[in-house]
Amino acid sequence: NQSKIMSGKGTKSKKPSGPKTFYVDASIPVADSLLVDSAFAKYLEENLKVKANGSVKGKIGESVSVSAANGIITIVVQDDATAKRQLKYLTRRYLRKQALSNYLRVFAPKKDSYQIKYLAGSGDVDEEEGEDVE
Repeated sequence: NQSKIMSGKGTKSKKPSGPKTFYVDASIPVADSLLVDSAFAKYLEENLKVKANGSVKGKIGESVSVSAANGIITIVVQDDATAKRQLKYLTRRYLRKQALSNYLRVFAPKKDSYQIKYLAGSGDVDEEEGEDVE
């Protein structure tokens, strides 16, 4: 067993991976006019760091493409140029800049996507308003 570990045999070699597609579903806040999906997509384009370009913001080149349609932002990444975790970081940062982080949260319902939803308990209607106190 020790000889296999020392010689490097039995280790997995990295295969070149194809394009990965990530989604950020902002359809709920877009439907309520809290977010503009094209502005959010532009923010991601300007702030994504890409490994191939020396991790410089805004220079995504041809390795990453960002598009928005119906509140869903689609990010297509070639050859692991950026990480999914960075998308969550940028999404949360964008919500903070728009002063929406107290009302919206970002979570991952699937392996390849994030979704923006309202925080639980941030409803607009109080249940006690309609009650009469005697």
